[in-house]
Amino acid sequence: MKKTKKGTIMPNSKLAGYPTLTKEELQKRQKILQSVISAYTIRNTPLHSNTLITLQGYAKGRYSLSEFNVIMDTNLKAILNEVTDGNINSVSPDTINAHHAIRAIINLHQNFPGIRNIETANYCTLIIDELQKRRTIIDSAINTHVIENISLHPSTLIALEEYTKGNYSVNEFDIVMDSIETTILDNLKNVNIDSATLNTINAHHRMKAIIALNEESLPEKFDSSYLKYLHGRLFREQFEPTGHISDHPLTSKDGITASMLTVKILNSNNVFTEDKKIQESLQKFDQMLVAKNNLKGLSRKEFIDEAAKLFSSLSRIHPFKEGNEITQRMFFEKLAEAAGHQLDFSVVTKERMVRAYSDTIEKKDNVRSEVIEHLFEDISNPEKVSILKELIYNEFNIKCKDLNNTNIIMPRDDIPYLGIYKGSIGNAIMVDTENSCVVCLKDYLTPKKLKGLKIGDRLIFKTLNKKNLDTILIPEEQLPPLTEDEIVQELVKNTIVQEKLEKIERYSKTVYKDSKILHEHIIMMNKNPENYRFFSDQIVSDPKSISDAANKKFRSNTDQKDIYKLGNAIDDYIMTVKHRKSLMVEQHNAQQKRLGTIVTMPSKAMQDVLNLPKNMQKETLKSSPLLYKELNNFISDVTFRLLPEEHKALCNADYKTLSESIGISESKAKTIIKLVTQSKELCESLKPVRPEQPTEMNINKTNSIRM
Repeated sequence: MKKTKKGTIMPNSKLAGYPTLTKEELQKRQKILQSVISAYTIRNTPLHSNTLITLQGYAKGRYSLSEFNVIMDTNLKAILNEVTDGNINSVSPDTINAHHAIRAIINLHQNFPGIRNIETANYCTLIIDELQKRRTIIDSAINTHVIENISLHPSTLIALEEYTKGNYSVNEFDIVMDSIETTILDNLKNVNIDSATLNTINAHHRMKAIIALNEESLPEKFDSSYLKYLHGRLFREQFEPTGHISDHPLTSKDGITASMLTVKILNSNNVFTEDKKIQESLQKFDQMLVAKNNLKGLSRKEFIDEAAKLFSSLSRIHPFKEGNEITQRMFFEKLAEAAGHQLDFSVVTKERMVRAYSDTIEKKDNVRSEVIEHLFEDISNPEKVSILKELIYNEFNIKCKDLNNTNIIMPRDDIPYLGIYKGSIGNAIMVDTENSCVVCLKDYLTPKKLKGLKIGDRLIFKTLNKKNLDTILIPEEQLPPLTEDEIVQELVKNTIVQEKLEKIERYSKTVYKDSKILHEHIIMMNKNPENYRFFSDQIVSDPKSISDAANKKFRSNTDQKDIYKLGNAIDDYIMTVKHRKSLMVEQHNAQQKRLGTIVTMPSKAMQDVLNLPKNMQKETLKSSPLLYKELNNFISDVTFRLLPEEHKALCNADYKTLSESIGISESKAKTIIKLVTQSKELCESLKPVRPEQPTEMNINKTNSIRM
């Protein structure tokens, strides 16, 4: 193997040679390559260039599976080095996760022949979705422990990451976790440990239980019995006795002695349901679930309203002595899944969760908590979850030291927010308000406002209508008219104008012994050249009359030819100024029209065509002239709207430059690149192939034969 400059490993064909593959195997590799790339294209996820090069090499039969794995691992190190070197903006978390997922897809496809019976495209989608689900589960579980101030063992974290990447099956994960537990416990035998270490060990058990629970089928009904079941599974293997307050050492079945020196006491101001009323309250909780059919068949908004009430109610009941929060979150994650929705608690910071629980406790009866409702709105919306993850898991992008102790929220609809602009990430900006950090999607701001933001600026905003946002691909940018001062500032920078001015100054020196004598007049000419139409005639007829200074400095022996030259230079300057000003206004008006053009999203029918296989695209357009017209109009609109540098960014798939130049989010820029690229490729494929013209040599040869 040899290493290239970019860090991509290539096989040394002189030493090892390419693996021998059948034609059928090569076709399978090519098919899975196309499906993988297509799956990520649909998700607007950019693949790293090293990932693509390696994937293409594997599809062409240049590597064996083991070589492919070595190359992918080495490439991953190179990619992570880009991040370590501070170039985080060049590699998104989605790109890194895609690298892991592709490695897992290839290995599963090769190692499990039964998988090959599944349609390849569907298989890729299933694997990517499964890995994404694993990532969400693990992130949420880790975040739950962070909120509880519980540290996970380094070996536990490594095993979780490998499972998330798809390197372990569930059974393999269990074996690895058991092995890690044995090692941890062996190292702690006959050693006094503190409560923090004890929590870390118990957290190891819980993480294993969380994975197992997420592999189980959903229950037929959700009630307090299932809540108790979850709590039992999560906490049954932890050290006993739990919640014991004593200065005496506690010894586990594994022979580990723990000195419980500190015990966390709940804030006495937080009033939970009394023990004797817990069962009665849980029965009411069950009745609420039955009455709402486990929240099935509800829209997302309806689900949020009802789930917020139930969550608030259960928070007040506080049925267990410990472990209420993690059990409650898992219960509602499962409840949402069964109802056809998703709750992702991995994007909830500790401060936000604390505020949510505090707010529910302050409410009485079944009054819903607006804080919980807002939280559920954020974590049930895939777009908002994606933006929050982008911020929380890349906090060094905005140099924020402690995001977990910040109440990070997305803005609610139609509510104005006032705060200080703190920075931005790919798809959003951060605004510090009085008591929160509001993460606002860039597309909620106008391009002009977004591009003009500076750190520390005061900002007021509110969310736009989501429907309008989804229908606009490239928004308008309102370019104000040029002011007279702006025109003059640009005018004096023009090299042609400067050359004309130098002539005036040269002849002024000859006539008046002062090159700057007409300076004040030049300033006025720049503002209103029309008022100086006859100025040169005045100089020619009476050079002294234009000013007192001219009267004093005029050379009486000046040759009349030099006076004429000065007059001509002034006329030339005035004509140039008028022309340049007219041209500037014309160009600015054209720019106003260009930037003021709104490019709408292609119709759903057009987008469906673009996602069809190539051969089906042509057939569909041939039978639909209206779609063909829409395709051409769309390309024309984009071509007219974009500036030259934006066209360059589009052609290079440089979504960062494109987003910054237009003043939109990176996700919107990726959508533009995807749709325009697909549209242009389709248009190119529809062009008729012109027959080759016979060469001059062939014509001569034909003529000679005829003769």
